[in-house]
Amino acid sequence: MFEPARRGGARNALSDWMFRGGIALIFVFAGIDKFSPSWIKLFRKIGFGQWFRYFTGVVWQYRGANRLANSGTFQGCRLGYPALASGVSNI
Repeated sequence: MFEPARRGGARNALSDWMFRGGIALIFVFAGIDKFSPSWIKLFRKIGFGQWFRYFTGVVWQYRGANRLANSGTFQGCRLGYPALASGVSNI
């Protein structure tokens, strides 16, 4: 039904780093944005308090730094995405 993934020739290291850098910047800027006052109302609505806003901001920044440090696609997701999902599910 499904064909196994085949690894082609050599990968371009520059394009890999550009992609990883772009993803890392998205996560870091999203984490920094959580510290702005515009998110206070939303996190009050969630009901966890402001500690959860700080926690999610740190998690997103950690995830961005981890994206640059790790070459594995899904490494580090165990910390970032469950925290995000728990916040979204409580809105």
